[in-house]
Amino acid sequence: MFGNSMLLTSFYASSLVSIWAIIALRDRFVQLFRPGIVMWVMQGFAWVGSTVLLKFLLSTVLCASDDAHISGLIKSKFTSYKDFHTLMYTCAAEFDFLELEAPLKYNKGFCLSVTLTLA
Repeated sequence: MFGNSMLLTSFYASSLVSIWAIIALRDRFVQLFRPGIVMWVMQGFAWVGSTVLLKFLLSTVLCASDDAHISGLIKSKFTSYKDFHTLMYTCAAEFDFLELEAPLKYNKGFCLSVTLTLA
């Protein structure tokens, strides 16, 4: 990432490291939980928790606050948190939650199916 602190401290980079750690520790999850839905839920919680923790830890260590508005936007979606940036972003339709009919609309135009097969 060529030393770009904003990329190094992004949720994406933290998520990649968290997923790598969960895959590396998969055998420990199998020992603690029986394979099935409980193990998947625990891995999901581990992924979300470690991603957020690692992101804020890296942001603190590297003194990067350029993408703080993204954290505020996520916080405002699930809590009553509001500031200038979140109010500006949430008034735009692009930052709204995805409609329930959207996957059906995308599939009718073959956008979703083509994207999934190429990925």
